[in-house]
Amino acid sequence: MALSGMRGLSVFISDIRNCPNKEQERLRVDKELGNIRTRFKNEKGLSPYEKKKYVWKMLYIYMLGYDVDFGHMEAVSLISAPKYPEKQVGYIVTSCLLNENHDFLRLAINTVRNDIIGRNETFQCLALTMVGNIGGREFAESLAPDVQKLIISSSCRPLVRKKAALCLLRLYRKNPDVVNVDGWADRMAQLLDERDLGVLTSSMSLLVALDVPQEYTYYGIPSPWLQVMHLDAEKEMMSQCIALLGKFIAVREPNIRYLGLENMTRMLMVTDVHDIIKRHQAQIITSLKDPDISIRRRALDLLYGMCDVSNAKDIVEELLQYLSTADFAMREELSLKAAILAEKFAPDLSWYVDVILQLIDKAGDFVSDDIWFRVVQFVTNNEDLQPYAAAKAREYLDKPAIHETMVKVSAYLLGEYSHLLARRPGCSPKEIFSIIHEKLPTVSMSTVAILLSTYAKILMHTQPADPELQNQIWAIFNKYESCIEVEIQQRAVEYFALSRKGAALMDILAEMPKFPERQSSLIKKAEDVEVDTAEQSAIKLRAQQQQTSTALVVADQSSANGTSPVNQLGLVKVPSMSSNPGMAQPNGTLTKVDPQPQPPSPSPSPDLLGDLLGPLAIEGPPVDGESEQNVVSGLEGVAAVDAAAIVPVTVQTNAVEPIGNIAERFHALCLKDSGVLYEDPYVQIGIKAEWRGHHGRLVLFLGNKNTSPLVSVQALILPPSHLKMELSLVPETIPPRAQVQCPLEVMNLRPSRDVAVLDFSYKFNTNMVNVKLRLPAVLNKFLQPITVSAEEFFPQWRSLSGPPLKLQEVVRGVRPMPLLEMANLFNSCHLIVCPGLDPNPNNLVASTTFYSESTRAMLCLTRIETDPADRTQLRMTVASGDPTLTFELKEFIKEQLVSIPIAPRPPAPVPPTPSVAQPVPPAAPSNDPGAMLAGLL
Repeated sequence: MALSGMRGLSVFISDIRNCPNKEQERLRVDKELGNIRTRFKNEKGLSPYEKKKYVWKMLYIYMLGYDVDFGHMEAVSLISAPKYPEKQVGYIVTSCLLNENHDFLRLAINTVRNDIIGRNETFQCLALTMVGNIGGREFAESLAPDVQKLIISSSCRPLVRKKAALCLLRLYRKNPDVVNVDGWADRMAQLLDERDLGVLTSSMSLLVALDVPQEYTYYGIPSPWLQVMHLDAEKEMMSQCIALLGKFIAVREPNIRYLGLENMTRMLMVTDVHDIIKRHQAQIITSLKDPDISIRRRALDLLYGMCDVSNAKDIVEELLQYLSTADFAMREELSLKAAILAEKFAPDLSWYVDVILQLIDKAGDFVSDDIWFRVVQFVTNNEDLQPYAAAKAREYLDKPAIHETMVKVSAYLLGEYSHLLARRPGCSPKEIFSIIHEKLPTVSMSTVAILLSTYAKILMHTQPADPELQNQIWAIFNKYESCIEVEIQQRAVEYFALSRKGAALMDILAEMPKFPERQSSLIKKAEDVEVDTAEQSAIKLRAQQQQTSTALVVADQSSANGTSPVNQLGLVKVPSMSSNPGMAQPNGTLTKVDPQPQPPSPSPSPDLLGDLLGPLAIEGPPVDGESEQNVVSGLEGVAAVDAAAIVPVTVQTNAVEPIGNIAERFHALCLKDSGVLYEDPYVQIGIKAEWRGHHGRLVLFLGNKNTSPLVSVQALILPPSHLKMELSLVPETIPPRAQVQCPLEVMNLRPSRDVAVLDFSYKFNTNMVNVKLRLPAVLNKFLQPITVSAEEFFPQWRSLSGPPLKLQEVVRGVRPMPLLEMANLFNSCHLIVCPGLDPNPNNLVASTTFYSESTRAMLCLTRIETDPADRTQLRMTVASGDPTLTFELKEFIKEQLVSIPIAPRPPAPVPPTPSVAQPVPPAAPSNDPGAMLAGLL
């Protein structure tokens, strides 16, 4: 539509776009509608150009969402105009404004029919388009025969015939009885020979609708039970198809690469094409490193499908190499497929053992128990493989950091077959026991059970008994005879009793018999899993792109319902705090804390422990740490406000702008206890705080920077529901060049990341200024770092078995930082990093104690697993004895990891605090954020 020639229409559209608000837009629209109504009343004085212009305006107003209840006759009348510009407007506006039952359409039927049967192709196309869009019964009864004639007419151009086919299809779907195909069947069949692609595709849609009754259409496919997926093509043609697809997967356009990989995977169903597809193996492997995860998934599917004995070794080794850098979201699928391929196409069993042990070493968290169960079955059933497998397991135990799954499989293999290595250096029973026992403090109870069995087996193979080794193992059995876990206790008691039978132990603890031959559980799992379609992958991809949280502050969820979770009895290590007698023992030992009433658990994140491939907890892109926006949620009666916004109460010529970045100042105060919260040319607000347990005391320093007084001063605290806050009286006037101190008492009632807001306003000369500021009374202020040993950490970590007390999440969009910098960030948030607890040097373990009135002192434990190849993602596990605390702390840590680092300028040295309203030494107003605070604090 060429509208550039209509100056009045262009001006009207420009006026609408320039309206500052919806009310102004409505006023402008009402004014224009009134003008159009007036001009239409004097229709005889309207030129065709003016009528066309006003009808265009009506359509634009209708598209904006306003009702247009007049002018329909003028729009319909333009259909009969002799010139194209007016006729085009009439057709377009009529098809948009009028429905199929409108009375005015009857007036246009004759004109529309004349255009359809006429010789002007442009008018024919306009008429067919409108009839197809409206599709009313009167149009169908009057015009269907004429439209049908156009389809089979040899004198019409393809463009007209295509539109006629689509128009008749719409009329038939709305009114099947008005289209008569009797006597037309032969002539309609000729459409199958049509050479024009547009006419052929539109005619096929029409013929399918005419020939296949609706009751035989299933999910949009006519009679699918009569169709076969069948290709009967020559190998040469298939080779050409795959060659073309090979070009697709090598282009730069990601959509084409995706289609190439997907269709090449479909081609695997055709026989005798595997060898042809293998020619593109190098390019397919390259696609595993594509930036688009959907392309990486399709490449993985294709490699999995094209693998056989001839290329299995190369493909599996590529998958193992890719595993180290793959996304967390793909590692589980990668591990499973690599294990299945290694089992199905292993050239020899020793290679299979190598692959599975490498798999566990590189991605232990993503290797299911089925995988290491299967390798145990292979080793048990093949005697020649047993010494090799035991030797490889012994090599992996020498690594400084190995996964718990590797501890399980190595302990099992060495317990059964370590006696086969007795003559090798470093493989004596005492050495084998020593290196396995080093792993005991770091493993879970399920692994402890396997280790106890291994110790019994080692003792059995050490006949005659080594007294020193025997006493060491007996001491372990004695220790676990009182274990709270029934499985562990029973094993310890029975093994201790059996181990005292001497040589008879050889018969009792003989080697495991061979497993019966049966179908692999891994292959069965692969057969049971439905292959993802392209649509399913797209859905998953969209879900993954919405994983990271946008929320800087989250509304309090503790009052979402009236129920409470089962009270938890937590073991917490409480440090000595002189100001809180009765809360902790002076020696800081682990103490049982009486159950406290707890708030309901928040809605669990979709991506928690055991669901690493699912969408993540909160949807949306990562928070920009330098954003000026201050989002306040969970505050009754308070709307979300912009942290950087200063809202003038009265209209003023020059707005008062803040000095410095308000968001940066707030984030800096979240990590320290004194600094500038806000500053503008007239006032500076400083904060000095101290925190003890679940209590805090802040002092607000309100400083007047000028030689005139600040009047009408007001400071209101808008607290969230989890904080109890009391602010002392704030004077209405601050004298020139002076400052006042306003103490603020804070009590933390329960875990939450909601933020309190300071609503501060004042008047200076004619300027009335109001600003809403977040206060740094945040969750980490109620944390007190505490260092725990391995003996204290692991029992507590294992006792919190899973959600909602232990939550896990894969976090993406992390700002890349060295491990030392991340440890410093945790320490600044009062989460003390405990070195040496995690055997993996790429991981961090931190602990802290959280204080609130509801939880009292609650031990919190955190584990961060980083990916050295991709510092922008990590896996985080947080555990505590309170479900709400676990969730809130996890989200708080995630915010710190994805935010942009802020490096505020350090304030000047802080002198002794002056008394209330003490004058500040005269000096010119300064823009340095630290200069005024130096005088205030």
